[in-house]
Amino acid sequence: MQKKTYKTRNTRLNGSGQLCYNRVYSNQRRSAAALEPVWTVIHLARSEQSAREILRFLQEESFLARFRRVSAGAQGRDCYEILVPSGEAGEAQQLLIENNLLR
Repeated sequence: MQKKTYKTRNTRLNGSGQLCYNRVYSNQRRSAAALEPVWTVIHLARSEQSAREILRFLQEESFLARFRRVSAGAQGRDCYEILVPSGEAGEAQQLLIENNLLR
């Protein structure tokens, strides 16, 4: 069994006034979710074909992009959200507007 080693980070006082240490164990790994970008919806496409067309265009323009299906409700028609990382949302949406891809 591997011995856990730890480093102390930030000291603080607990509720009873005792000094506490926040321990970070060296054998803990960062989760993949911590490295995942925050995604922002920039458009709702009415069909999968339209979503794929927009996705292809954004990827050709070197944007990291993806889409996902969302239910439209009682009518039974699905919509597709086009997502990009939050830091690129404004630029990606402007590019779609300039190229008349938002329908």
